[in-house]
Amino acid sequence: MQKFLPLTMVFLALMTAPAFANHTTDAPQKIQAGSINTTGELITIDANGLICDFCARTLEKIFMKQDTVAGIDVNLDQGKILISLKDGATMEDATIQKLVSDAGYNISAITHRKGH
Repeated sequence: MQKFLPLTMVFLALMTAPAFANHTTDAPQKIQAGSINTTGELITIDANGLICDFCARTLEKIFMKQDTVAGIDVNLDQGKILISLKDGATMEDATIQKLVSDAGYNISAITHRKGH
């Protein structure tokens, strides 16, 4: 019976994993500002010029002021910005481009993924 306990624990861990694990493979367990909305749209932005914590905090402030944003995570090592939107909300690429470029950064790619 004890041989099955570790297997049972792994199974339970997989079954109770956070819902956003199915939302996207690169969603962090903990987001820097706000929260991950597992049913909303998730936007990944590849940006150039993100080098310091000040860069991350600036983008957090800008995006968290948007009514559509549930949360944001800035990964300086990968040069990626992850935006989680509220249910039913969308954000156009042109709006994203303007917000990021006005903050002084260049975007190389924007990827939208719908929640489940």
